[in-house]
Amino acid sequence: MSHFAELMDRNRISNSPSRKVATRHACVDRIVDCLSACPLFWIIGYVVLKGGTNLNLDFFIHCPPDRISGGACFSASKAPWW
Repeated sequence: MSHFAELMDRNRISNSPSRKVATRHACVDRIVDCLSACPLFWIIGYVVLKGGTNLNLDFFIHCPPDRISGGACFSASKAPWW
């Protein structure tokens, strides 16, 4: 008997019922993973499509003016630490 035939016989033996259950479980697990990721991608896509039109390049590359009034976070960051 060749080495390949021995490997084939060993593979047939390893096709036990518990291995089949584990294979089915892995398949069901992958399906559930994909289904659970769908709402995440749905929400991310919705936010990008609806909110992407409101983004402005100036928001990312320019600082806000110094004449901010009120208790904004930018004004608070200019306060002394003592």
